[in-house]
Amino acid sequence: MLVFREVMIPGLILITISIYYTQTRHLPLNSTIFPNIVMAAMGLLAIAIIIKASISAYRRSDFAQDPDTSGINQFRVPMMVALSAGFVAMLHVTSFMIATPVFLIGAFLFLGVRPLPAILIGVCGTAIYYLLFAVLLGLNL
Repeated sequence: MLVFREVMIPGLILITISIYYTQTRHLPLNSTIFPNIVMAAMGLLAIAIIIKASISAYRRSDFAQDPDTSGINQFRVPMMVALSAGFVAMLHVTSFMIATPVFLIGAFLFLGVRPLPAILIGVCGTAIYYLLFAVLLGLNL
């Protein structure tokens, strides 16, 4: 079982980093380059700690032998949270049209969907989201 204290500090670090990036994204790059590097390193280390704790919890629990013990696999939940955080980080670096299919394909592959359906879902899902939000509703993605 994943112990809350193992992921509490890395989770708080990720929350702090997301607040930092949302509050400083409009500042000039020259004034935020060093803090951005430090925050990126902290974020990568926090994600690594969460992944390591999740893998350790998965290996020492009964879920390794019987994944349907409680209905929610305690390994998948933190990994999906990490995947979602990676998606949000990718949105800041790349565009919606690149980050969304990568996230959808990765999420469906992680959940055990075969590669071809995962790729189709990722590409078609992105096209549907784009048509719905950008074309029909006129929102900037």
